Amino acid sequence: MQACPNGWKPSEVVSNKCYYVGVKTDTWFGAEGFCTNAGSNAYLTSITSAFENADVDAIVLNTPSVSVCHQFWIGAYDSNRNGNFTWVDGKPWGYASWAPGQSDRTQPCVSSAALAKGVWKTENCGADNCFICEMYMDVLSSTSLPPNTTPSTRMTDCKDWFNQGARTDGIYSINPDGKGSLNVYCDMTTDGGGWTVFQRRNNGDLSFYDKLWNEYKIGFNNGLENNLWLGNDIIHVLTTKDSNVELRIDLWGDRNTGNPYPNGYWWEKHTNFSVSYASLR
Repeated sequence: MQACPNGWKPSEVVSNKCYYVGVKTDTWFGAEGFCTNAGSNAYLTSITSAFENADVDAIVLNTPSVSVCHQFWIGAYDSNRNGNFTWVDGKPWGYASWAPGQSDRTQPCVSSAALAKGVWKTENCGADNCFICEMYMDVLSSTSLPPNTTPSTRMTDCKDWFNQGARTDGIYSINPDGKGSLNVYCDMTTDGGGWTVFQRRNNGDLSFYDKLWNEYKIGFNNGLENNLWLGNDIIHVLTTKDSNVELRIDLWGDRNTGNPYPNGYWWEKHTNFSVSYASLR
């Protein structure tokens, strides 16, 4: 077997497996995006036996700066919230290390208290936790992969996440051109879900009209969950990587005094939407 990449630790239980402990907190989907962008056969980790669970706990305990973490995302997920959990790497579900009173079917994502007793609980996927990635160091068999995916799977936009079972609005990690990951806000509930949000104005806390050219080019926001402009460069990549990109525009109300429709809601869609590349600096 190849040596684990720098920063990854070998499993003492699964001969071809390496782990990475992320001590920077993220949502479940953001953490999974970090893991999958680390390699074509990397995911949030599955844990399929008590021996592996104990091994993972030991690796976490020996990770520097890990004391800032409370819970660690792992790769278990209940997309239908019916108690039928799956592993994102396609491993069969069997072993589980639930804490007393768990699992809660109203919460679809699973985290581990790896610094304590190594027991698991379900949480809101939008919670910020540390996380544990896995990577296999040899060629995977088809039974090791998530259903209907290949080792080259990369989340290029919110639609890819939706197709893999994500159904919660929130911040996700994508890698649209293979050159690196970035966080975006995904709308997983409007009009079938899978929308990558590139502009949102919830209120007047952030001005949009007085920015410099470079700010419109690289983007600006006061939190991706608040007001945002994703940036011309990113929008260009997102709207040219596929042959037919659909744009949806949603408008609510009007801040003009005397507007007869203060609670109005309007929307429309356009096909073949794209933003060209600009070489100006």
